[in-house]
This record gives sequence, structure tokens and C-alpha cells, in this order.
Amino acid sequence: MALRQCVLALSLVGQAVAFSASTPSMVGLAAGGRHAVPLCHALKPNTNGRGRAGASLLTMSSAPKLVYFDARGVVEPTRLLLAAAGADYEDFRYKVDMTLKPPAAPEFQADKESGVLAVNMNRAPMLEVDGVQVGQSHAIARYLARRYKMMGADDLQGAQIDTVYEHVRDIKDAWVKVRLANNALSDEDAKKAAVDKYLTEYLPEWCGKLEKSLEVMK
Repeated sequence: MALRQCVLALSLVGQAVAFSASTPSMVGLAAGGRHAVPLCHALKPNTNGRGRAGASLLTMSSAPKLVYFDARGVVEPTRLLLAAAGADYEDFRYKVDMTLKPPAAPEFQADKESGVLAVNMNRAPMLEVDGVQVGQSHAIARYLARRYKMMGADDLQGAQIDTVYEHVRDIKDAWVKVRLANNALSDEDAKKAAVDKYLTEYLPEWCGKLEKSLEVMK
């Protein structure tokens, strides 16, 4: 598959690469093996239009509006996809006050209570295109990949791209399990050991498997 055709799936690699700077080779493979540069560093999402600037959240626009918090989170792969596509879009971000416990996002809370986010069961993210709303981060990513011609030349290539997308989601989910398990630990040394084990053993193994999968699908 051409790089542009599989950029949706490979943009998710940025999440895995962010865990460790010592595993850039799989991103290098995505770029034809020539330049091992993490996608999360190579692509800069368009962050124009942050905040409301006095405008209503529900506005008609030919450019997509991506609604999420002022954080990377589950929509960062989508921002990378949009950056790779050179797409014009509004990156709407709810401000979060992390100095409070629990953190507070008043604007998000207001939209949640008013029903603005009902399409995603009163959660973020949400995508709006010409007044039509879409929820769920993976549904949003797949829709935008189709919109910007990044889901292959046919359904079979699309299935291959989806395969890589799900592979990388497995890698990310394995990391999330480590982090959640660490939340139940009080021993800081044990927490560090669990993270180190993932980064030095499990992640390289996952990345090796992903590279082989990509080679098979060339």
C-alpha cells in the first residue's frame, strides 16, 4: 500500500512511538524504511480556531469541526490524519483546569448538560460536518480517512488499512492495561518495573510483529 493510502492506520503508530523513543523503526518502515521519524513529530495538526471565539458550537461549515479537550487523548490520531491530508478543519478544544481535583472543564460540562454532545452519549469527541454530528473516536477517524481518500483504492485495501489500525490499537490497549494496573499499586518501584518491562520487552515485540504484518501487506 502507498504511504498516503495507509496513513490512517499508521498515524496511530504515533501513540505507540510516544511510549519510547527507542522504537522508531516501525515508523521508518511506514515511510519506506528511509527516514525513521515518528509521525507525531513529523506532522503538526492544524490548531487554528481553538475555543469558541464567540461562535456557537453547532454551526454549518464545509470544513469539519473536531470537538475534544485541550489534550492529545483519543483524537490525536485523527488530528495527525487531518494534518497528513492537509485538511482545513476546526480543532475545537475544551479547556481543562488541571489544578483542581478532580480536573474541571466548565464549558464541556455545560455542553454535556445542554445535550450538545448527545450524539456521543454526552461525551467527547464529536465531529460535525455541515451540521451532521458523528460520535466515537474510531468512527470519526474512519469517516475522515474515507473523506480524504486514505482508505485505499478499493474495499480490500481498506480492510488491510483497518487491519493495521486495529493492530496498533492492540498495542495501545496493552499499554493502557499496564497504566491501569499501576493505579492499584502503592509501591513506586513496582510501578516503574511494570512500565520498564512494557517498554523494553513487550513494546519491541509488538512493534516487530507490526513490522512483519506491514511487510506482508506491501
